[in-house]
Amino acid sequence: TAAVDVFSAGCVFYFVISRGQHPFGDALRRQVNILAGEYSLLHFKQGSHEDIIAQNLIEQMISTEAETRPSCSCVLKHPFFWSPERQLLFFQVRLHQRKSVFVCVNRSGKAFIHACLFAGCERPHREGTSRESHRSHAGERRKSCGSHQLEDAHLCPPTDRYTHTHTQRTTRACTLVLPVFLPDLRRFRTYKGNSVRDLLRAMRNKKHHYHELPSEVQETLGELPEGFINYFTSRFPRLLMHTYEALLICSHERLFHPYYPT
Repeated sequence: TAAVDVFSAGCVFYFVISRGQHPFGDALRRQVNILAGEYSLLHFKQGSHEDIIAQNLIEQMISTEAETRPSCSCVLKHPFFWSPERQLLFFQVRLHQRKSVFVCVNRSGKAFIHACLFAGCERPHREGTSRESHRSHAGERRKSCGSHQLEDAHLCPPTDRYTHTHTQRTTRACTLVLPVFLPDLRRFRTYKGNSVRDLLRAMRNKKHHYHELPSEVQETLGELPEGFINYFTSRFPRLLMHTYEALLICSHERLFHPYYPT
């Protein structure tokens, strides 16, 4: 069946990315683990933008519940296959058309998007991921292309460089950008350091005015699109998946058809 093929493809994806590991373990225990739904994706690092995206897709593909696995078209639309240019375009469409986003759902839907996308993101990362530890964190996940449930709102990587105390949360985003960037960032407006919305707004504004920026700021942000995207996703590795999952509720809108299965 198609669901079996998706499961097998998920195992192949992980085998290639991890350079020879199987999500369900060695050959002696593999069949038992598959039947029990016991997998391990410990190759993925929770502070890596690329690994977070790959893990999100593979966990859906190797779900023990066949009906929750994504279709082939859903797999192909996943951010795992997006180029840096496509990632940047996704952030730009969402921000530029923000008013359109809020008219595509009813009042409760608007509140949901606001809560999911614009909430502060304070929980620490968990190191490594296995089926056993994942169950204790989120229970049995039921993910599909149509799921609107966000389970991870924390965006920052688990390194000492990005450690914050409670009193630092109001300037959280600002502490994750290099000093040469801060004066330009604050030149025309202020940004809330604990706001995902303001982080995305800053990305939009700097992309839109990129060629007007001082040369040292351009050098800091990197070249468009790859360097620019890497500048932000290396500091906020969950930003893309957080935004993508929050906006699933609007996937029926024409503006989002290039990014979501229809």
